Amino acid sequence: MAVDTTKLGRTSEPVTFEITADRAKQYADATNDPNPAYADGTVAPPVFAVVPAFEVLSGASAGLIPQDFLMFIVHGEQDMVFHQPLRPGQVLSTTVTPLSVRVGGSGTRITTVANSVDADGQPGVGQWVTIFGRGLSDGQAAG
Repeated sequence: MAVDTTKLGRTSEPVTFEITADRAKQYADATNDPNPAYADGTVAPPVFAVVPAFEVLSGASAGLIPQDFLMFIVHGEQDMVFHQPLRPGQVLSTTVTPLSVRVGGSGTRITTVANSVDADGQPGVGQWVTIFGRGLSDGQAAG
């Protein structure tokens, strides 16, 4: 079985997410980040950006990988570019585009980009995410 490379370059439908002060504070607490700006609701922790993107990233990744291999996916790498602070009350709209597939002997690396924009269409956060499908070693590299 191989990754469905026909979906590379196809951007997902946007998924919206409102950042709330409670969710941002809970995230800061869960990651042991005591910054008072997170506790008082001024801003959300930067890495909170994974929360609004998680659902659409998961769906895009699952759409590429054969069903039998979904339990063998692990997080590989992630790079984030912040264009503005994340603030409670802000609504982000996130799309995901699968970019590339690299097949190796022990598995396959799949790289996607998630772009979140604010309600005015201004860039919020860009995230390049690589996942690894353990044992998924059929198919060809693409993208």
